[in-house]
Amino acid sequence: DDERRRGRQAPAAEVPAAEAPAAKASQAAGAPDGAAPPAEETTMVEVRDNLVAAFRAANEALRLSGGQSAKAWYRRGCAFERRCDPRNAVRDFEEALLRAPGDKAIARRRDQAQEQAGTVAETMYE
Repeated sequence: DDERRRGRQAPAAEVPAAEAPAAKASQAAGAPDGAAPPAEETTMVEVRDNLVAAFRAANEALRLSGGQSAKAWYRRGCAFERRCDPRNAVRDFEEALLRAPGDKAIARRRDQAQEQAGTVAETMYE
């Protein structure tokens, strides 16, 4: 890590023979020296699984807080946004604002989601 921060590359580790096919596949995907592909090459399955985990965590936080956690409402709203469901995102951001009035970050996300919801509605009826 220190070497990388200073701009020097640490020597590449040798890839054991058993891992050679995986290393070749990752090299074909553009990763150097058998390293894993870059993070931006996340698969749709991984994105969906992360989104499901985010919903579950937010729902559990809401359950444990008796629906009083502004943070849980906010995080679930963010998950709805990622799911391209701005109407439900707006609803959750509104719930978060009831519990954290004046929070500018939540208000900003709510406003963005409202704008998206309007865009979605417009394109549905064109």
